Amino acid sequence: MFHYLLIETSEKYPEILALYERNQDYFALSQNSAVTLSQVAEDVHSGPAQVTPENKKYFLLTDDKDRILGVLDYVLGYPDEQTVFIGLFLVDKIFQGQGIGRAIVTEQMTYFRSIGMAKVRLAVLENNPNGLAFWQRLGFEIIEDNKMSTDGDLVCVLSYRL
Repeated sequence: MFHYLLIETSEKYPEILALYERNQDYFALSQNSAVTLSQVAEDVHSGPAQVTPENKKYFLLTDDKDRILGVLDYVLGYPDEQTVFIGLFLVDKIFQGQGIGRAIVTEQMTYFRSIGMAKVRLAVLENNPNGLAFWQRLGFEIIEDNKMSTDGDLVCVLSYRL
């Protein structure tokens, strides 16, 4: 049903940028400028300093018709060995509200559990009530509120025990 294309080169950057541009309202929550190819490259490759490149994953998500559904970015083993940190999960707004996001997250939770992960963590911008509600509907709980992210944004940190 869903296909996860691991992004390791710049070949798909234009398609990811087009996705970002279609969802500019999400990016406007934390930045004042338009999204760029350099931002895509940074999203694909950047992560916490102590994380090895093989633990940083950035996927382009497609369906059986090769339609781009969104992106998923996570780090395995961060902030501890048994935790996965989701850095970005974006479902294209044209596919939101159809259960696709929930289905992808459910599929990933099964995968994370199968590789020995015990928890999933993520941060949601405090000015993103729809994102917060989405994750809470999936059973994530707020463990930190009003936290300053590394990008300087106020976020809520959520956690889910697998």
